[in-house]
Amino acid sequence: MTERELVTKANITLEGLGDDWWGHGVVVGGVKLRNGGVIYKMESEQAANRLRIDAYMERFLQHYCTQAVIKPWPFLLMVEYIPLTFDPSDLRHMQELEDSNRLEDNAVLSARWINPPSRQSDRQ
Repeated sequence: MTERELVTKANITLEGLGDDWWGHGVVVGGVKLRNGGVIYKMESEQAANRLRIDAYMERFLQHYCTQAVIKPWPFLLMVEYIPLTFDPSDLRHMQELEDSNRLEDNAVLSARWINPPSRQSDRQ
């Protein structure tokens, strides 16, 4: 499928969601990946966030393709000044990290030290 065909198919699918979706955004671009996947660009961040809501996501996938999956697009970040007491394997620490930075729950998918505590010097 061409980019135009992909965008048209996605927008027809969004129209099929009915009045609940009407006016909440359209797909403006689409790129087919070598592995067969597709990355769609929504008209706005609000439209993309709305499509991530389980009820809309499920209905979109039912109309688009029952074998399709919507995956969030993760970003890799390097953060300075994290306390040495931070334990990335501790769920409470991860929740505290999200809360103190005003992030949504489960916004941080994973964390790790660049230099593991066992390799850090006493001066760190």
